[in-house]
Amino acid sequence: MSQKEPITKTGLLKLKLELNELIETVKPKIMKELQYARGLGDLSENAEYSAAKEKQIEISKRIEKLHNMILNSRVVDTANIDKDFARFGAKVTLTDCDTGKEVSYTLVGKYESDIQKKLISIDSPLGKSILGKQVDQEFEFRAPGGHKTFLIKEIRYEEV
Repeated sequence: MSQKEPITKTGLLKLKLELNELIETVKPKIMKELQYARGLGDLSENAEYSAAKEKQIEISKRIEKLHNMILNSRVVDTANIDKDFARFGAKVTLTDCDTGKEVSYTLVGKYESDIQKKLISIDSPLGKSILGKQVDQEFEFRAPGGHKTFLIKEIRYEEV
């Protein structure tokens, strides 16, 4: 049996909501589009049917992927962990030691990582570099543009 992926309560809820939306709303809509397109006649030259069929395939794949993600997830409770260290679920504020610029990231699992929302996976290179660190601790990170040195300014735990 493979190890389950860590996820926050909020992350799991988002996956379940997306799955439900696809099953309850999107899939029935596509089925109606397919029925309509079938009624237009010759399916071999029916662009509407082909487009609806392609959508159906994409949605079915996404539903299967979400289902598997949910089955292979385990919610991590951060209530009883040592909050002095950066662990799963921590919101960590970093200071770039070269520029003084601050940035905050929340450490999450791979199923909910989203760099645009500042949610980084604990399995990513930066996430791995942050794990286990404490406030006022410096660490080096090999970024695509070269080595960077960061200082952990703050570690907070809040529901993601």
